[in-house]
Amino acid sequence: MSVIQQVFAKLKHAGGLRFLDASDIEETADAKVMTASERAITARFGAPSLSNPAIIGIDDNKNAWIYLTPSDFMWKPLADIKAVTDQLAPVAGGITSVTAATPTFSLADGAGAVWASFTPSECSYKPINDLQAVTDQLAPIAGGIKSVTAATPTFSLADGAGAVWASFTPSECSYKPINDLQADVAALQAGQESTMWAELYPVGQALHMIYYGQSLTAGRGAAAISTSPLAYAYRYVGGVAAQDNIGSSSSATNHASIVAHIETDMTDGGRGAFLYGETPAYGGAMMLHQLYAADGFDMGTDAPVLLSSVPAIGGQSLVNLMPGGASSGWTFLTDAIGYAPARCLADLSRAYGGLGLGWNQGQAEIGLGTPGETYKTNMISMRASAEALVQAAEGNTRPFPIFIAQVAAHPNYSVADPIIARAQLELCQEQAYFALACPDYIFTRQADGIHITATSELWMGAYQTLCAYRWCVKGEKPVPLVPTAQRLGARTIALTFPVASGRKLQWDTAIVAAQTNYGFTAVNTATSAALTITGVTIGGAGRVAYLTFSADLPAAAQIRYAWQSGDGKKGAGNLRDDDPLVFDPSGHNLPMHTWAPIFDLEV
Repeated sequence: MSVIQQVFAKLKHAGGLRFLDASDIEETADAKVMTASERAITARFGAPSLSNPAIIGIDDNKNAWIYLTPSDFMWKPLADIKAVTDQLAPVAGGITSVTAATPTFSLADGAGAVWASFTPSECSYKPINDLQAVTDQLAPIAGGIKSVTAATPTFSLADGAGAVWASFTPSECSYKPINDLQADVAALQAGQESTMWAELYPVGQALHMIYYGQSLTAGRGAAAISTSPLAYAYRYVGGVAAQDNIGSSSSATNHASIVAHIETDMTDGGRGAFLYGETPAYGGAMMLHQLYAADGFDMGTDAPVLLSSVPAIGGQSLVNLMPGGASSGWTFLTDAIGYAPARCLADLSRAYGGLGLGWNQGQAEIGLGTPGETYKTNMISMRASAEALVQAAEGNTRPFPIFIAQVAAHPNYSVADPIIARAQLELCQEQAYFALACPDYIFTRQADGIHITATSELWMGAYQTLCAYRWCVKGEKPVPLVPTAQRLGARTIALTFPVASGRKLQWDTAIVAAQTNYGFTAVNTATSAALTITGVTIGGAGRVAYLTFSADLPAAAQIRYAWQSGDGKKGAGNLRDDDPLVFDPSGHNLPMHTWAPIFDLEV
């Protein structure tokens, strides 16, 4: 007996494997030794031999429970599986045919009809067939896919007449919005002005800049400091606020002629029942003159002159300043525009044209609790009404834009949420003819914490006409310095800002006193609980502000900027760019940085 046989001989009564060969069969041929199961196996598979080896698994009662040969087997689990697979073919929904030569996977319904079949190269399946039918129809349909090929991949969109209005390949595209943008970029690279806002270019020989709103625009408490006549800028004889003498003279008298621009004081006049003096208008005129000169033009010779009007009234809500409002504001604005064409021709020998409207207002709305959406709706309506007046006076359809100095006075009214400031920002982001000139938190306050100094009045006007010049003359609408992208880590938020080419972000604690975390705060959106900010830094090549928190961020958070300040009088922050432009560098010497406005952001 071989060694292997000896080993198996010792195992065969212990439930192990039993090796059968010819000699073993001879040994076990005696019926007294061979069990019934062994005899059944021998009958089925034939006598094991060296040419037909077999392995048997037997239990303690000498019953064989597995039998394996090179070509066959007997084992109940395998036998059960084979029985099931043998039954699958004719069963509804089963596999009907799989062959190596032509591999096909088919599924049949209860009646035996095939409802899906798949081969390596094609398929037949109703949902896929339906989809194919739709895509087959897309090519000739307007707006569908006109052509896509592997050799020359092209994605094309056609109009109702079949003409292609957009096409894209891996290396180029033809699509009007992109084509227009590329043309603007090419023009800028060539030193030309953008044509994107060509409709706003002012063509009048005497441009009209109107400053409207409430007391910050009207110059409350800011005694006039600009009393030297300007050779290139004008006002009505009744004053830059021609309504000042409305109680003692008529509107016709107040608008009877145009004279050189100086600022004047008035108490208890058309601007309100207090001292009103310096307005934004003089600073606006100086800034416009400086900008034209920087581009090689002289106002009054090869550039237009400026007519400024300030029909503002202190303490007025937006509704009161609109057509039909309770105040005389809209009447003052209507007269300022209505008298202008004839006066410009008679007194200046120049054709009238609109420039835009500088706006600072909202303190009354904060006190009234005006909803943000209501405020936006009324502002849109007011701008359209002012535009209609200017277009009628000018005799063309040039749009009339508004340049907003964002109100920051909500803490002075014990209001936590800067609803009106946020609504003003949204107008500039959502509406074509509103732009953000600056946030007014950068200006120096008077003792009352609301109104601004005379120098700040000049500065605000400079910001508003800078916005007008860059947008209407240069064709570049100012983009608010608010995040355009965000990246979140477990305890860090990175905010990317739209800094102009060649500029970078900076903290400024000289113009605006240092604020906690430079003006940034954050809350859990779900609970409104404050989140602790442990650090705020600038990075990303001067384009990114990084906020670090003391704990993992919640599922949703609201980032806020300039919602509050240390003095409790205004919302404020310290983030700006490093624009090198300076207003009146040999005189007032005021920097014209772009400042981040009051904003909030969901992350």
